[in-house]
Amino acid sequence: MILVGRIAAMMRTTAVLFALTLPLGVIAQQAAPGDLVLQARAILHKHCSACHGGPGGKGEITVFHRAGLDRPSRPFLQLSQILELIEDGSMPPGNRPPVPEADRRILRKWVEAGAGAYVQKYDDEYVLRTQLADVQKQSAEAIPFVRYISLTHLLTDDGSPLEPRREAMKKALNSVAKGDEKLLQPLDPAATVFRFDIRAAGWNERRFDEMKEVNEKEVRIPQPWNLFDAVLLEYPHGHYFDDQQAFEELRTAFLKPAAQIRPIAFLRGDWVADFLPHLPIAAELRSIVGKPAKARERTPPLQLLITAKRTPMLPFDALSQASVELVPPPFKVTYFETIDTKTKEAKKQFKIGESFTIHMHASQDIFVEIALTDSKGDTDLLPMQKVDRNVPAYIRPEGADGFAIPESTPLGTSTLTFFAAEAKFQAGTVLKGRGLADRVLHGFFELDKPLAGFDPMKMIKRTIEIEIVK
Repeated sequence: MILVGRIAAMMRTTAVLFALTLPLGVIAQQAAPGDLVLQARAILHKHCSACHGGPGGKGEITVFHRAGLDRPSRPFLQLSQILELIEDGSMPPGNRPPVPEADRRILRKWVEAGAGAYVQKYDDEYVLRTQLADVQKQSAEAIPFVRYISLTHLLTDDGSPLEPRREAMKKALNSVAKGDEKLLQPLDPAATVFRFDIRAAGWNERRFDEMKEVNEKEVRIPQPWNLFDAVLLEYPHGHYFDDQQAFEELRTAFLKPAAQIRPIAFLRGDWVADFLPHLPIAAELRSIVGKPAKARERTPPLQLLITAKRTPMLPFDALSQASVELVPPPFKVTYFETIDTKTKEAKKQFKIGESFTIHMHASQDIFVEIALTDSKGDTDLLPMQKVDRNVPAYIRPEGADGFAIPESTPLGTSTLTFFAAEAKFQAGTVLKGRGLADRVLHGFFELDKPLAGFDPMKMIKRTIEIEIVK
């Protein structure tokens, strides 16, 4: 389990919760096409799987997936005939209770709508294969700009409607993108996997530079990362699907031409709906694409489950997630605080003209890299240094008593973030934003695998805040 600090949480609205508790028959009257498919699937599973479940189903029929309703030896048998058997009470047979009228109504609507296909398992493999099939239909020019979102992990066996979540996802995306409700295109009959184009969203703009010294002058070198890449840095659920062949094929077909800042195949729709609109990146996106501004929110931590068979892509470089560390942590950082250079006292508020020193204490020898970010998002990255175990470390500029706070320092909340590991790691790069706060980028997660020679699971990130006042 991983604790990720300060990312947004939004409870489902009362209307959504009410909709999820309604009987299927009530919902069916206004069911979205995708939900009609899911409800029909749930009804057939519930009433018919005892006899028609699995490959040995009676009459060559299985209700576990849509194709199983077609008899190989009797192709002339129509789905409507199966529905007639249910309608007249012949199915289920014997003393089994008949299918309720409300459920039969749903099945009729589903058949009249074309009996959209469903599958036995809506899992990660299904998402990846649906995505791969779509990528293979795209032109070479389009692939670098298509992106994918999934809601399959929210599906329940009882056919509870997904439409409230679809609408929440569309609304959230629309609030931070140029597009409208048509930005998301469903890829499957159940409307659980979606594609969108970052060009239509206005997220293909490249707004990051790297400062480099050229002929003894610092110049900004444009970087290839776009606004969607900034979103990916915030995404906490990324991982390599090492156990899925479809992911291996997507590496070449999609992830390589997309050239994302993190090789993440798709986003979870509930994260897009419930978290993205409330993160600092959302305010930046709204400003860039011309959407109304909203007040920034403070939010509680999020807990993530990490499976042993999959390698996670931990969100070390996210602005919104102040802490990323294993539980239990690989080592303990007892202190990470700011000390007044003159009084030697720990404090979190400093005046212009004062200076501070960073105090750290760790249980192991560690390598530490610290990022200093002012209230306007301008970031400086201190050189990596070693901190000895059980020895108080006082970090300050070379040749100075502490970090001075000059008149040019913007007032407000500044942050100090450390990245630490027992092994020396690849130093971060400051991406200078244009219309965006700066980001620190670590190349821990490459296209094929995590960076060779370093285990990100043994790293800790933590952030503290200080207030700069007059």
